[in-house]
Amino acid sequence: MNWMIADGEPPLPNVGSLLTGVGLQVHGEVTAAPPDSPDGIAEAQDGHPHEVMYRLTGRAGAPRDFDVDTGRGRQHAGAEFVLTVGSDRYQVDTDGWARDVPTGSRVTVTGRLTVVGECEWEAFALDESRADWLVKAAAPADNDDTRLDLVAPSNG
Repeated sequence: MNWMIADGEPPLPNVGSLLTGVGLQVHGEVTAAPPDSPDGIAEAQDGHPHEVMYRLTGRAGAPRDFDVDTGRGRQHAGAEFVLTVGSDRYQVDTDGWARDVPTGSRVTVTGRLTVVGECEWEAFALDESRADWLVKAAAPADNDDTRLDLVAPSNG
């Protein structure tokens, strides 16, 4: 959102920009990965640019449950963990429970990828998964969002 740019977020990137220390998050459904499926990321379905879903397959870090204050007390809101896909790490949050995601298990998470806001790292005590990303392509999306095609920069 536009107000986040004024709140210390990085400016909108251009093709060729290097985003440093950025975390990516996927909110979605977690399932056990089929034994013969390779680790990786694949587009899960076509849709509007702001609704593109991805399937990320990799290893689950230690999950933990989190609650939210609904005004009538704290209630379970889901579980979160870091998913390792190759050498890349992603924040995952799901509507399920931590007990349903064994640490170290191979899982597939299907959902939307978003950039983690800088203010979220301390406020939500997220595990470290920030990395540098190279912008391969950028396109405007609905609701003043920007769709980015990111790749890990090569070391050489």
